[in-house]
Amino acid sequence: MSIAKTVFKISDIPEGKSTRSLALGPDELELEFPQKGDIMVDVHFERRHGSILVEFDTRAVFVLTCDRSLDEFDHEIACSYKVLFKQNDVEEQDDETMATRLLDVSGNKMSITDELRDSILLEIPIKKLHPRFYDEHGEPLPFTKQFGTSDVPEEDPRWDALKNLKDKINKN
Repeated sequence: MSIAKTVFKISDIPEGKSTRSLALGPDELELEFPQKGDIMVDVHFERRHGSILVEFDTRAVFVLTCDRSLDEFDHEIACSYKVLFKQNDVEEQDDETMATRLLDVSGNKMSITDELRDSILLEIPIKKLHPRFYDEHGEPLPFTKQFGTSDVPEEDPRWDALKNLKDKINKN
């Protein structure tokens, strides 16, 4: 069984600062969105006595499907996150910019897989809109303006028969 690229041997990380660059293929993080090319990750380590600070910078391009038009489009992401691994009495915690984890020296492994996957998923928009549905300021265009509702009359005459029926029922 091979170790994933996002799991590091603690003994391989030198004291002080060091850097590694990773290229992660489509299946390595088990993401639900197809990606274009590899996910590029620069991992910066700062090892001190009893702790290792890991900071990673991620760049990738994913192929998303527009919620309005069902057209596919490329969505570039760039994100950073820090994970502090400590040896003793660590209360594991997370926030928007950093996580704290227990450093398992006896296992000689530390993983940033979950934090890397989560930081990427947070960069994928909930509402996936093709870039043509944004105005020049990056604001989404209203759905009705995109399809030109100016040709549609203010009130649809087909509703008149229903309104008449409703009025008759209310009179009785």
